[in-house]
Amino acid sequence: MIKTYTWSQLSQEKKAKIAKDKFIFIFGSVEMTPNRIKDLATKIVKKHKLIFGVLDHKYIEGFEKCPQFETLSKQELEKTISKLSEPEKKNISILKYKQKYSHYIINELKPTAVILINDSWQQAFHYTKNYYSLNKHKIPFKFMSPFVSEDEAIDYAKLKLKKMPKLPIDEQKKYDDKKLINLSDQAARRSFDHTFQTGAILAKNGHFLLAAHNRIVPFETYARHYGCQKEQNLAPSQDLNFFDTNHAEIELLIQAQEQKIDLKNTTLYINLLPCPTCARMISQTQISKIVYQYDHSNGYAHSLLKKAGKIVRRI
Repeated sequence: MIKTYTWSQLSQEKKAKIAKDKFIFIFGSVEMTPNRIKDLATKIVKKHKLIFGVLDHKYIEGFEKCPQFETLSKQELEKTISKLSEPEKKNISILKYKQKYSHYIINELKPTAVILINDSWQQAFHYTKNYYSLNKHKIPFKFMSPFVSEDEAIDYAKLKLKKMPKLPIDEQKKYDDKKLINLSDQAARRSFDHTFQTGAILAKNGHFLLAAHNRIVPFETYARHYGCQKEQNLAPSQDLNFFDTNHAEIELLIQAQEQKIDLKNTTLYINLLPCPTCARMISQTQISKIVYQYDHSNGYAHSLLKKAGKIVRRI
């Protein structure tokens, strides 16, 4: 039986005892393949004790009901660990906790080192409390893939894309602006980008034409396997130099071109105001109206698109 702790039930005395026992901590994460779990465990326990974190909820916080952000379950972890040798299992424990308590675990247990599984938090890691806690205590940390190979990453993406809920669209029905902007939110939930999910809808006279999200290229789990560019370069908010995705607007324009859709008098519905680069491209299309929810880059796109003769409206 693998020793399991539940953070909310640990006494201060027990926390102090665990903290004295030097260990490497793997943050609770998105799903990992059995090969990755075995690979991590067998390499670490040769020299260190290991505590595997398991999150006490099905999805990474902020990505509820997004199948691509399902968390590693205690059952799956135990199933894989149970196949290890007895000496290896002896040095492994499990800590179950809610993600919002991550920085408390760092502050109170002070692990020797931390392993972070890519895409296991909402927003770039260096914007989080955990990043500052690790640096405060000078705890080394390393980002790692939940897969052992690119083939595993691609297969996982294909599996999750099949599980994505379809947009509730009737192409014969006419929708108002509020419904279409809500659909852009739903399209955004299909994105694998943990730093921000963007969704876009193209419509004409209230009739749905296309949907897109900010898509990681060359395949959806590329950044999850190879690491997020923003995090590797500690990119500041709204820095456009380090991106793993095609923006949703670009994906929409690519689809429109492939399907030979006439953009004249169409409306773009998007949950995030286009970035400066996308705004400049949209300004040169025949899209006539842009409806959005959240501002970006100090409203640069709003001003530019209006000067280009577009109708711009925020909901």
